[in-house]
Amino acid sequence: MTLYRYLNIDYAFASAISRGLEAGIPHIVVTYDIACQWGRRLHERLSNYAATEDLDLHSLESLRFAVPKFHLIGHGKSCYLNYNLAFMRGVGMTHGENVETIWSHSTSLATWSRENGPSARHALLDTHWSGWNWRKLVHLRKHPRPFTLLSIALISSFAGQNLKKNLEKAWKFAKIQGKIATELSNALGQEIVDSWARMLDTYYSDPSQPNPFEEATPSKSFFDHCSCFLC
Repeated sequence: MTLYRYLNIDYAFASAISRGLEAGIPHIVVTYDIACQWGRRLHERLSNYAATEDLDLHSLESLRFAVPKFHLIGHGKSCYLNYNLAFMRGVGMTHGENVETIWSHSTSLATWSRENGPSARHALLDTHWSGWNWRKLVHLRKHPRPFTLLSIALISSFAGQNLKKNLEKAWKFAKIQGKIATELSNALGQEIVDSWARMLDTYYSDPSQPNPFEEATPSKSFFDHCSCFLC
């Protein structure tokens, strides 16, 4: 893809993170359908735009790119290994597709705006999505948010019903997963677990090192039949 095809998303990304960089945020994880391509030479491209040439991504401790989970299955094995949220530290169970959940509420905009000119259509879309964001903000406590166990206890009588139910469910499954992880570690033996942990630490600190998620002896998989033009 050419520089010009990236221009809009480059500018949107730069606008979104500029205040965060000024505030000194240390880490950024970006999910994008074609992050495997777009993330390459991003800093170099931003330095060539007059509006973003002062944006210094090198001030970050880490800038990572991932392909959202739904779109990842359309990519190849290389993307699955290197741009997979499931293999990244610090992202939890993030799927990276949240921005697309609004599409089901936006389909009627095609009918509403089909006779609009460019400016009127832009105003209509902007109003619709601003309203969507405001509704999310107003009803935020009714939706899942990250809290500690202590926070759950303190706000159980205040939190929205949906929030409380999801937090309780998350805590329940966290204990189940923790138990399974402990049992698996005991079955494998401490030596293998320590070796695996060292491989992970080495890879996370230096991605040029061997990827521990890649099979030593590749087997036939879904990705062997992938025809993704990006990979």
